[in-house]
Amino acid sequence: MAYFSDKHKIILSDAAVIAEEIVGNYFRFSSCEWKKMPYEIKTAQELNNEERIPKHVFAQVLFYTISWEKKRRATDCYQFYRICLNDPLILQEISKQFILLLPFLVYILTHELVHIVRFSKFYHLPHISKNKMKEEQIVYKLTFDILSSLKLNGVKEIIDYYMPKQLFEEEYIKIDDLNSWQKYSLESSYLG
Repeated sequence: MAYFSDKHKIILSDAAVIAEEIVGNYFRFSSCEWKKMPYEIKTAQELNNEERIPKHVFAQVLFYTISWEKKRRATDCYQFYRICLNDPLILQEISKQFILLLPFLVYILTHELVHIVRFSKFYHLPHISKNKMKEEQIVYKLTFDILSSLKLNGVKEIIDYYMPKQLFEEEYIKIDDLNSWQKYSLESSYLG
């Protein structure tokens, strides 16, 4: 089983910068907004047994909370997200599909960061299983919207291959639901 090498981790770092920037721009975040949604990215080797990723997924987001008693300062955030990458599956996929690692990681991280934004803004709570499929549909649609305007070699091919085709069928997601969420999220992001 192959894991990310140091070279792959440099590409991962670049992908994280790009994904955070384009997601932040899409939701019109100020430069401080990500501090309110602290997260880190870990590869499969860095995870403990409880954090192991299902073998068939590229990544997952885990949600952690810190009790008020353990906070050092009142301004400390009480929630924390961990993006867990299944780097063996990611490496297998790029070799099988002949795709570039950087745009593939940008796609994966953009998708996971959209989840974090939605969790942080309470549009979807990570521990509630109700409407998980609809939530995933919304996240895919937002990911598509964010990546569609990105000028990065290989992104178009990844969007064409990995975005669910039924995402754009009328019954799959009601665009009215998505548009009302986007309008609300953009307005609320200025409230801090």
